[in-house]
Amino acid sequence: MKTLIRTGAAAALMMLMLSHAQAQQPNILLIIVDDVGFSDLGAYGGEIRTPNLDQLAQTGLQLTNFHSAATCGPTRAMLMTGMHPHEVGLGSFGTRLAGAPELHGLPGYLGRLNENVTMVTELIDATGYDTYMSGKWHLGGGANDPSVRGFDRSFALMDGGASHFADATGVYLGMAPYTQDGERVEELPPEFFSSRFYTDTLIEYLQSGRDSENPFFAYLSFTAAHWPLHAPDEWLERTRGRYDAGWDEIRAQRLARLMELGLISAEHAPYKSPSIPPWDELSDLAKRVEARRMEVYAAMIENMDYHIGRVLEQLEAMGERDDTVILFLSDNGPEAEELVEGDRLYWIPATFDNRYENMGRPGSHIVLGRGWAQASATPLRMYKRFTTEGGLRVPAFVHHGSFERQGERNGELLTPMDLASTLLDLAGVDPADNPIAQRMRGQSLLPYLEGDSPLVIEGERSIGWEMYSHRALHYGDWKITWVWTPAGEGAWQLYDLSTDPGETTDLAVQYPDRLSMMIDQWDAYARETGAMPMERDVSGYSSWQFIHD
Repeated sequence: MKTLIRTGAAAALMMLMLSHAQAQQPNILLIIVDDVGFSDLGAYGGEIRTPNLDQLAQTGLQLTNFHSAATCGPTRAMLMTGMHPHEVGLGSFGTRLAGAPELHGLPGYLGRLNENVTMVTELIDATGYDTYMSGKWHLGGGANDPSVRGFDRSFALMDGGASHFADATGVYLGMAPYTQDGERVEELPPEFFSSRFYTDTLIEYLQSGRDSENPFFAYLSFTAAHWPLHAPDEWLERTRGRYDAGWDEIRAQRLARLMELGLISAEHAPYKSPSIPPWDELSDLAKRVEARRMEVYAAMIENMDYHIGRVLEQLEAMGERDDTVILFLSDNGPEAEELVEGDRLYWIPATFDNRYENMGRPGSHIVLGRGWAQASATPLRMYKRFTTEGGLRVPAFVHHGSFERQGERNGELLTPMDLASTLLDLAGVDPADNPIAQRMRGQSLLPYLEGDSPLVIEGERSIGWEMYSHRALHYGDWKITWVWTPAGEGAWQLYDLSTDPGETTDLAVQYPDRLSMMIDQWDAYARETGAMPMERDVSGYSSWQFIHD
């Protein structure tokens, strides 16, 4: 068994009593993608060509009511700790709390993972797994580097995003930091492209451990399709012309496929943004540029799917495919930011070549935009950063050929905290013997996957959310949400998601008692986790009017 000692957690870890029935421990491949919307994948109604992910989703267990956090770091905090993001220091990123200096440094708003919190990966590593990580980390550096958080080998982008090419230009003015096995990477290879390089690196790690008798835990964390939108030239050509019909038509096509797939019904009204112009009202030039943005976005996702296929081929070549459990999720809904606030308004045109012919290529810096983001989230309301369904509800699935429940769907309210508990269950960590696992808030899917339980969660479940003072709470099929408007207005809204997943009809007036009960639940969640919303939007964005209804 591996020995695990960490500053601030050594006393707790000495209490670990971990089973190490290695013969029963499967390999685990955890894949997380960045800013991919609910209906982008083919298996979820999208026209984007994702055959590898579609095959895994359709033959695995699709989690059709899976909710991430509203941004990437908090989702990763939930996934890697099994706890609410505010409980572990990542209720928000410190750099994005410009509107709330009074929150800076508070336990729930450190802007990084609390170094004293033990991560799921550390517990998995302690059971004897060989542990590998490649891709986006976004949980803080130093004492939080993956090399000291349970990974034997790691290549990590420490920030939330960067150029996908070798220039490593960051998303917030400056160069993005990468580390390999805890050491700073000073220069990327000239041929670097994020999805390919992350995959190459993970495959190299897997190959290096072929002679090991240990099972492996492999974490592949893509930055696709986070802005800036980039793709290799050959992939950009594959999507050219596909989106000339515009976001209204693409959204209608997705809605039809979602109904064909049984993911929504004809009675489910999709959300329609009042601030996104109809495609036909755009000028010819605007249509050309907007269509190219979506072409690049789709090319990124298709390229990423190809590289996921390479990992599957590697597992097959190693004879490990049938012994590997695969878990997949997106970290939040699609990005609608227009990059027009603060210094970026000037930095982007002064620094990058965003001419039409260079969009998506090295030296460019473009985003998806709100029209396509709303199409990406079809049929849900709004996008990343907001506690609406379009910001929280994402594609997710679990795949392994031996599970009883494969080729099925589960519509229960599930979160990354449940995947954290599932990872520990797969690795043989028994919460009854483990005080750290006992504090985690998720429920393992394994008994359900193996057919031993009819449900993952018994009874109606209450889950709260907060991001930049936008807030929400799910209770069974019901949801309350509070979203600040650009005018500084906000109020609790109430939705029945069983009949209205698009959040189109506010029922707060019709059901005041239910609204009051759920507000009380949200207040209890905030007190328990350290969420402290201000009575204003505290994101520091000056451009909400461009992306916010």
